[in-house]
Amino acid sequence: MKNAQNIIKQNNFEQFIETRKSNNEIILNIIKENEKFTFCMCNPPYFSSTEEKIRLPSRDCIAKDKELATEGGEEQFISRMIEESFECRSQFKIFTTLIGRKKSIQTIKAQLESLDANLKEKEKVKVRIHETTFYQGKTIRWGVAWEFLDSL
Repeated sequence: MKNAQNIIKQNNFEQFIETRKSNNEIILNIIKENEKFTFCMCNPPYFSSTEEKIRLPSRDCIAKDKELATEGGEEQFISRMIEESFECRSQFKIFTTLIGRKKSIQTIKAQLESLDANLKEKEKVKVRIHETTFYQGKTIRWGVAWEFLDSL
């Protein structure tokens, strides 16, 4: 959190970006009922345990263990985020997440597509899904974004 706050300060974005600490929530109980946001950006923990990270080849990494690992890894974390995003959909225009493992993309997209199918039928709401790939040196990461739209 301190590192993110330093980056915000160094770039003079204090008036535009606010960081908030959560205990176990991803979105809910962090935002207030009357708040509105342009987007929610997430860089979830990739691993399900610190031991899982240790088994991978050595990488330059400055993140702390609690920032790298969470129960269920990135798929479970993002799955919870998707569930929470529906509950606060009227407060955000778009939700975004970084994905560190290519195999997670299909699982996450399938959950969003399933949510879209259910919402179209029950609530006349569409989930629009966007995806991209980020290349930075030897590192590849993926991004998925989604937004909730009233059906026509």
